[in-house]
Parts: sequence; structure tokens; C-alpha cells
Amino acid sequence: MQWRKTPQVVTVVSVITGFLILRFIVRVILKVAFTLLSILFWLAILCAILLCVL
Repeated sequence: MQWRKTPQVVTVVSVITGFLILRFIVRVILKVAFTLLSILFWLAILCAILLCVL
């Protein structure tokens, strides 16, 4: 007995795969964005402290 992929199964698998890839990409982008924002935040705090001191 041979199991053939129906178009519905292929569609479901491709949708799930696309969703997982999209979720991974969004997670990476968010991680990079939060890292950059935290770096900018600490740089702004350091600049404010230096401006107050000098």
C-alpha cells in the first residue's frame, strides 16, 4: 500500500513550515531590536550622567 501526499496534506505541511520559519525570523528580529534598544538606552544614560558631571 503506497501512501500518496494529497494536495491538502502538502498545503497543511507548507503552512505549518512557513509559520514556524516566520516565528523564528520574528523572534530573531525582536531579539536584535531589544539588544540594540538596550545598548542605546545605556548609552543615553551614560551621556546624561557625563553631561551632568561635566
